[in-house]
Amino acid sequence: MNKLDIWKESKYLDLWSVNHFLSGVVFTGWMLEAGLDIWIVFIIYASLAVGWEIYETIKKLHEHIGNKIMDVVTGIAGFFWSILLLF
Repeated sequence: MNKLDIWKESKYLDLWSVNHFLSGVVFTGWMLEAGLDIWIVFIIYASLAVGWEIYETIKKLHEHIGNKIMDVVTGIAGFFWSILLLF
């Protein structure tokens, strides 16, 4: 097995899911620290997460639709994890 195989895309979750989760955590903490309202942060983050998946589609980066959906879901899970940690 090649060491880079761990980054290989799967149908739903893969190692990139960790990056999406952590982006939700970091972005949320950063925006809340800047004083933005929780729901504004949620709308901004969810829009960025969906926008990123659309960008990847436009750039013709092939992913299963399930993986695209889970990328957004894991990022939003990171948002909620931040909320749990901060409140």
